[in-house]
Amino acid sequence: MTGRGTGRNAPRLAAALAAAVILAAGLGLAESAREAFVHAQGPAQWQAPPIAPGARPHEAEGAAGALRLAEKAPASEPVLTRPPAARLHADAAPADMPPTEPLWSNLPARDESGLPRLQARLPGRAAEAKNEGDADRQVTGESAAKRARGPREAARHFLAAQERLAGLRFQPRSGYWANTYVPGDPAIRVLEARLQGWNRGALAARIGDARLETAVRQVRMPFDVPQNAALAAYLHADKRAVEGRSRLRVQVGLQASHKRSGLRPAMNVGVVLDLRRPLDDATGAKLRALLTALARARQPGDRFSITVAGHPGGLLVAPADFRHGPVRIAMQSLFADTVQKRRPAMDLLAALATATENVRQGDDASAPLGASLVLLVSTAPFTEQREPLERMAHQNAVDGIALSVVALGDGADVASIDRLVLLGQGHRRVLSAAEGAAQLVDRELHAASRAVARAVRLRIRLAPGVELVDVLGSENLSARAAGRVREAERSIDRRLARNVGIRADRGEDEEGIQIVMPSFFAGDSHAVLLDVVVPGPGPVADVSVRYKDLVYRRNGVARARLALEDGRRGPGPLQHNVLKNQLAHALARSAARAGEQLDGGDATGAVQTLTWVRDLLSGMRLEIRGFDGDDALREDVALLDRYLELLASPQPVAGQHRRHLADSLRYVAHRRLIPPYK
Repeated sequence: MTGRGTGRNAPRLAAALAAAVILAAGLGLAESAREAFVHAQGPAQWQAPPIAPGARPHEAEGAAGALRLAEKAPASEPVLTRPPAARLHADAAPADMPPTEPLWSNLPARDESGLPRLQARLPGRAAEAKNEGDADRQVTGESAAKRARGPREAARHFLAAQERLAGLRFQPRSGYWANTYVPGDPAIRVLEARLQGWNRGALAARIGDARLETAVRQVRMPFDVPQNAALAAYLHADKRAVEGRSRLRVQVGLQASHKRSGLRPAMNVGVVLDLRRPLDDATGAKLRALLTALARARQPGDRFSITVAGHPGGLLVAPADFRHGPVRIAMQSLFADTVQKRRPAMDLLAALATATENVRQGDDASAPLGASLVLLVSTAPFTEQREPLERMAHQNAVDGIALSVVALGDGADVASIDRLVLLGQGHRRVLSAAEGAAQLVDRELHAASRAVARAVRLRIRLAPGVELVDVLGSENLSARAAGRVREAERSIDRRLARNVGIRADRGEDEEGIQIVMPSFFAGDSHAVLLDVVVPGPGPVADVSVRYKDLVYRRNGVARARLALEDGRRGPGPLQHNVLKNQLAHALARSAARAGEQLDGGDATGAVQTLTWVRDLLSGMRLEIRGFDGDDALREDVALLDRYLELLASPQPVAGQHRRHLADSLRYVAHRRLIPPYK
């Protein structure tokens, strides 16, 4: 292209080449198109053609259609989004996000006009999946190539985005990041309670298998269980070797011992009943069952009390009077109109303060951490008092008094409860039926014995020259939030030194990325993923995990180091596990977003979001050696096909089914990342 007029016609030539690239990509000739473009314009100008979820490049109408796609194509790629517990319900990033965002910061732009075409295509694709199986089947011919083209494009685009180095924004290499491990009872319990009453008979008639979310599992971690310590640390990346400056994902893995710390201690519990609004019969039955279960679970040495927010407000049962008889009489008084008229109401904040004071009076300095607890039984949102409640929860946790919340009914404010229990270092639980009260109480009272480690400080120190793009699913904490984390950690440190004899050793901050987890439960595993850029072969990071070992009553430390070889050595099983965790995050974030879209009436957005991630997972099974036979990925693809078949059916999903389907997708988002509660 050195002839006369080349400079004047360069924009048209570039546009024509871009159109050719897009057409070639649609015909499966991406590599040839890339070579032609690089030959004409130089390697610095090459960008992989963007692939929008609602419109495939090869479906454009001739060269003119390809040119229109080239002119409209956004600079950013359809990439993964963050999905941790704290961000699963966050709004999606805008479609015009610049290409400097981290790999998982943006989903494809929404095309509101694409739903009819997508719905028309989906039933046929679902039928093909049923008739011919998944990628494990030996399918040949032109039709198979056409079916695989979309998923292959999605996977190749994703893998290309994994390597992108231009325009990245880097994060500080030191500082506090939000904890994404919430042991015990995460949001999954709220969703389980909502989904229990869903009649799926009509769905089964339409798609056959109506289990949907119930078969989802966390990625199986390749971590050995420690034999002589509470925790073990592992450090892997999605690459074994590099030849120069490269981008990769680093996975820090934590695995807890299955051995528990012992029997439950004597418990000092202040129960707060939130009765600020009238109770219906079902909620009243659950409340009675919960209080009865607490009375029956009381053991010698336990100290329980009941305080009421609302009517009749104040201390209802003092610690000295908490026995089955007085509790039964108190329950009768809760529903007596004369008592409610005679006694004034109490504010929720005041009720929690009263219960806290009762617990503080009975706090035993020698008791294990977690033995002193305020248990809030929630029947109404508390958004208007969120900030003072959070301050109280944090201060109580610093003083060694945890806060747990039991939600009655399916209208729980999940986000507010999550923040409250995280600051209060407690647990969130859902009582969906009166029959489950005894089991819920047993789990809460035995939670202290499930923890095998407390004050877990994860420190990740990057090697010189290694740059941090992001911590997947987490966020860099503000100075105020980091101060709260340090204060709570020091409180645990001092209390365990006083109660258990584990020497206090927490003081100043450490160098590197720091994540503090208040507790870690027996048998659990957890992975933290970092997106980094390395200068070349050599050291990448070293990790230390300092924790209070409750199994062996000592300060524990686990360490791991990671270095990359020089060369082109391909990935192995450990590297593939890192990639699988990335794909689990992609599925989780997409399912959460689709659930929000569906709940808001945006079926178009939900279909496009699920189609994108389905194509990504299907394509990865075709592109990555060993993934074609992976059962978990195959099940994920089949699950997404069932959701898409429901959304694309002639009979629209509306009303109660729509709400339940949205909750089902949210359940998938949580359950794909979080270990089950045992």
